[in-house]
Amino acid sequence: MPLLDASLVTQALVTLITQSVTVSPEAGKVPGFSVSPLSPDRLSGDHTIGLYLYYITENQQYKNPAPAISGNNFPERFTPMGLDFHYILTAHSELLGDAAALQEQILMGLGMKTMHDFPLIDDTTQVGGITIFPGDLLGAGNYFRVTLQPVPVTEAMGYWNAGTEALRLAAYYQVTPVLLQPDQPDSLNGRVLTYGVFSFARGAPRLDASQNFVTFTVPGETTARKVTVQPAEAAVGDTVTFLGSALSGDSTTLLLNNRLFAQPIEVGMDWGVSATPNQITMVIQPKAQLTTILPGVYSVRASVSTQGRLSDGSLETFVNNSNEIPFLIVPTITGFAPVGGAIQATGSVFQNPALPADAIQVFLGSTLITPKAGAVLNPGEFEIISPTKLNFIFPTTGFVSGKFVPFRLIINGAENSPLWVQVP
Repeated sequence: MPLLDASLVTQALVTLITQSVTVSPEAGKVPGFSVSPLSPDRLSGDHTIGLYLYYITENQQYKNPAPAISGNNFPERFTPMGLDFHYILTAHSELLGDAAALQEQILMGLGMKTMHDFPLIDDTTQVGGITIFPGDLLGAGNYFRVTLQPVPVTEAMGYWNAGTEALRLAAYYQVTPVLLQPDQPDSLNGRVLTYGVFSFARGAPRLDASQNFVTFTVPGETTARKVTVQPAEAAVGDTVTFLGSALSGDSTTLLLNNRLFAQPIEVGMDWGVSATPNQITMVIQPKAQLTTILPGVYSVRASVSTQGRLSDGSLETFVNNSNEIPFLIVPTITGFAPVGGAIQATGSVFQNPALPADAIQVFLGSTLITPKAGAVLNPGEFEIISPTKLNFIFPTTGFVSGKFVPFRLIINGAENSPLWVQVP
């Protein structure tokens, strides 16, 4: 039934009017008549009927059909779009004097009788032994209902006055339904071989927030401070807690995602994932499967698996995934030590083929220091030595020897936990 070439509908209607007028007893009054799909302002000839498609609307009956193929991300592409075609029927004559107006009225009468006599056209519709549908419409079960629209005279006058054309005799028709052909799916769900009813008391898993605890000691203080960071900003080895609901089942894993991943990576016991109904905890590891974990912005989804028994007694595993929630994995700094005239920071991960040079920034307090520009490391510069070592030299001005200043390493937008380094 669906079609791709919408002009086939107009072709069918033009053929319908042409054949109907041809076999009409009044055909002799319109010698050499023609039927044209052009707009009224483009019609020509002495005996011309115009049938112009001027407006298309979506058919309400077919507006929200159930998808023909389930399990696809874009079901609209795979369901036909139902349309209503709106036509204006007019007549045109270039005869001289009053004859033109009378000729147009004869043509309009013949055209309107045709539309009245054939309110439904389909594969079987014939006039004078001629099949109305063009070949591309035949055999697909198409049918179209033709309805004269009761357009108020004031609206009809406004249609013409809005343009440059003078008011002309016209009738307005709706042809429906026209179904546009959908795309063919490239995958299909498997056949249902067994069925059952499964009830789960809890709702779908949902993550609301991520958080972790950061402990640090401010220079000059003797007591360590412990703060809660939300969303989480944790380093390798730190524990992150995800808060939410319906997070536990027979098993719970996390789907870890990052812009550098081709697809999310599942982590479970290898990351110490532990779940209760309202929270999931995990310990960040240096690797997820075989992928090195770099500092940056990450996100996770909770994947909760629950088993249910089928009608044949066998067990089936049902998997529900939660929404996605972001957090940061920050650079790890384990300590500072003097190396020659520089200071060496140890930690991870400072160097990796996936880390471009402009992804790394180093601040001493509020002062940005720059990557090494030449063969020698100069004051106010830093240098990446290895994935675990970074050397830097304080600028010559703006820093007081013996004072502690914040050391801030930012990689892929993630900044290390609060840490201070002493000015030499």
